[in-house]
Amino acid sequence: MQNGIAVYFNPDEGQEMMEDFNDVISGLEKKGMNLTQDEADSLRGFIFSDAISPGFVRRVVQEYGYESFAAAFFIKDTQDDLFFEYLLRRYKGHFYRKRYPAISIIP
Repeated sequence: MQNGIAVYFNPDEGQEMMEDFNDVISGLEKKGMNLTQDEADSLRGFIFSDAISPGFVRRVVQEYGYESFAAAFFIKDTQDDLFFEYLLRRYKGHFYRKRYPAISIIP
């Protein structure tokens, strides 16, 4: 990929991939300061995507921090990561719900 690709293996969900990942990384490296529109859109898209698990997002935040997510979502004056947990629950809530296996009973 010209603009980068990220691959993450989640034991519960399987393999996850995201293209155009360079914008996410460059936005995260700025620590919330002077994000371009593309970087902010990529960070929001990373959170909004139904195909990307909270584990993948947490792994990236563990390495780069969450300050740029606060800037991308226009959250000011935050000293803790409670907003980040809110974003994960709000936009990735389906990963937190109980999921039952698909079973077919054949007589």
